[in-house]
Amino acid sequence: MTEAMREEKGYYAVGGCGGNIAWHTENDTLEIADKDILLRDIKLYLLAVYRNANAEILPFDWRETTREFLATIGAYQQRAGDRFDLSPSKAAVEELHAALEQFYSGVSSGAVAPGDANTVIQDLARILVPINFTREARFRHDPALTVPPLPTISVATELDHHTNGTEGFALTQLTRGQNRLVSAVRQAKRQVERLNPA
Repeated sequence: MTEAMREEKGYYAVGGCGGNIAWHTENDTLEIADKDILLRDIKLYLLAVYRNANAEILPFDWRETTREFLATIGAYQQRAGDRFDLSPSKAAVEELHAALEQFYSGVSSGAVAPGDANTVIQDLARILVPINFTREARFRHDPALTVPPLPTISVATELDHHTNGTEGFALTQLTRGQNRLVSAVRQAKRQVERLNPA
């Protein structure tokens, strides 16, 4: 549904609803669900759960995530120009990526036991997924709207819209966001390094 159509109909903005005006309201009951789509989704999620539950080592390669983070940071740095330095974020992610290379090498060689590997992989999910998909801290609820990648530093893309009166506020938010990102990435690196073979 386009924004113009939503405004014309008086609908509120919410992401992922496919134009269903009952979504996330008290009218969002089972009888309005599309049964074929619901069945397809159940099969899809059940297959994913089955495969993950039966995998010796969880099939998540966090190196792909760090590559994505580096691309995002690069794009944000380009938008920020010389107004803000995202090199601490880049350095932290590069260090995590190097630790992950060693970790996955240890996993594939058998130097890291599957149970230990799975524990680290799950711990990384609890750190890296929120930092890439949420603005709010743990136990807080984000609005059901599109969130840019690495949202704590996404204000780097908005600096052109800030006047001299508001740029300082934006840069302060960007500093706080970078601190949160770097802290999370360093926490992830510590989780990986505790199992890295010497």
